[in-house]
Amino acid sequence: MKDLFQIAEAPAEESDPDKASLMFICKRLQLKYGKLSDEEKKWLKKIAEKSDLLKNPIPQRGRK
Repeated sequence: MKDLFQIAEAPAEESDPDKASLMFICKRLQLKYGKLSDEEKKWLKKIAEKSDLLKNPIPQRGRK
C-alpha cells in the first residue's frame, strides 16, 4: 500500500502539465511512456481528460 502513493519522479517545473499527467498514468499502469507511439499518446490524453483524478481539485468558482 505504501508504494501506491509513492511517486518516484516529480516532473520538472518547465515540463508540460499534459505530459506530466500522462507520465503519471503510465507509471500507475506500469507502461513505458517512451515506448508509446504518438497515436497512443494522443488517445491516452483523450481518455485522461475524462478522469476526475486529473482535474483541478480546488474549485475556482467565485474566486476573484
